[in-house]
Amino acid sequence: MIVLIGRLLVRRRQEREQWERDGRPERPEPTAEEREQDRRASGIWVVLLLAVPLVLLAIYWVTG
Repeated sequence: MIVLIGRLLVRRRQEREQWERDGRPERPEPTAEEREQDRRASGIWVVLLLAVPLVLLAIYWVTG
């Protein structure tokens, strides 16, 4: 997960630098498809952030 976050940050920085080099400092408005993809991705992250600790607690409780 740390590697994925690192890659995301590097990709965003590179994208921003490319836009600045091209003389277009602002990103274009996201398309409907991109917004839908972002919505689904955020839902997955919320589920993961809730599920992983709960699973770990359940394993601790069962084995303890």
